[in-house]
Amino acid sequence: MALDQIGSSGKELRFKIMRNIGNAFVRMGNYQDAIMSYEAIMEGRPDLQSGFNLVVCYFALGDKDRMKKGFAKLLSIRSLPGPAS
Repeated sequence: MALDQIGSSGKELRFKIMRNIGNAFVRMGNYQDAIMSYEAIMEGRPDLQSGFNLVVCYFALGDKDRMKKGFAKLLSIRSLPGPAS
């Protein structure tokens, strides 16, 4: 199933799949691609887990400026919706 084939009613599923893809990229050490996945999640439906993972990826690449911005965005998340497991 391709992500672009998931309809607008399946946004939650799309973000869950994107989070899993980001997690897979992190395990492979491909932090730049993981960042792209987590940034897309943070733009669409920010959550604490994805925000934290994004900050960790920035740290792994040594990008202090983006790490600070990501941490600030992480702190601005008001609700605490857990990821759909």
